[in-house]
Amino acid sequence: MFTSLAEGFGLPILEAMAFGVPVLSSSQSAMPEVIQDGGLCKNPTDHKALVEGLYEITENKDLRATYQANMPKILDFFGNQKTAQYYHRFFSEIS
Repeated sequence: MFTSLAEGFGLPILEAMAFGVPVLSSSQSAMPEVIQDGGLCKNPTDHKALVEGLYEITENKDLRATYQANMPKILDFFGNQKTAQYYHRFFSEIS
């Protein structure tokens, strides 16, 4: 579960996916763009939605299998080169 209120990119999401772990993440900031269809995005301030999402992602084997099947294309999309370019652009803009 990665429910940050503000995140620059969401690298922990990609790290979890690299290990085949479906992710429950925040629906704010860059997280939905990173998670795509490899996990669930919920409002990080809605505790009931987070609990329901955690239950859903742990108990629904078909849902987990779907997320896990989608992870390779997401990881490929955010390959090392693309991620490095993103960070370079991001840090160039803020400095």
